[in-house]
Amino acid sequence: MERSGKLMAQTPAAGMISYPREAKTMAISDSKTRYTVDDYWLFPEDNVRREIIDGELHVTPNPIRKHEMAVGSVFKYLHAFLEAHPLGTVYSSPFSVVLSDTDVVEPDLAFVSAERSASVTDDGIEGAPDLVVEVLAGPTRRIDETVKRDLYEEAGVREYWLVDPDERTVRIWRAEKQKFAAPLDLMALAEDVIESPLLPGFSLPLPQIFS
Repeated sequence: MERSGKLMAQTPAAGMISYPREAKTMAISDSKTRYTVDDYWLFPEDNVRREIIDGELHVTPNPIRKHEMAVGSVFKYLHAFLEAHPLGTVYSSPFSVVLSDTDVVEPDLAFVSAERSASVTDDGIEGAPDLVVEVLAGPTRRIDETVKRDLYEEAGVREYWLVDPDERTVRIWRAEKQKFAAPLDLMALAEDVIESPLLPGFSLPLPQIFS
């Protein structure tokens, strides 16, 4: 993966989906243009979150405080566990994950096991991470719950955590026979705990994420 070439225009273009912060619906322009990973590397490095899913460009607003607090909490506990148990590395957005020629995403958190560390370069991750964490926010909730869930399943992500700061819940999908099994729903109110077969010994009580 290499960044080079002339910067692309930052105005909405064909095939682009933009999510205003308070939007109740997404704005979709003419979708004749199909973006690729080569286009992705030409975008300006301007702290705007851009993702390409099935050739469509998705642009999302800067995250709100509640979202960032949840991302930071999960990262803190994962990072501390992996410091003591060197099973792999957890990366936080913005860090690119290239899943195909027409699918490049920036999940909130991505864990890559030590066995698959060769898939990580200076620019991002090539192929599916072992674990992906997305924290729900209003404008991108539907994408994270449906489109990205399907994308991660197809790409071979082994585990997908969907964190909801509003409901104080976590929904977990785990791959079984190359497909996600029925999700596991955890609640902070019930003092449920996140554990994972990918991280033997890891234990994260949900109240600690949302405190």
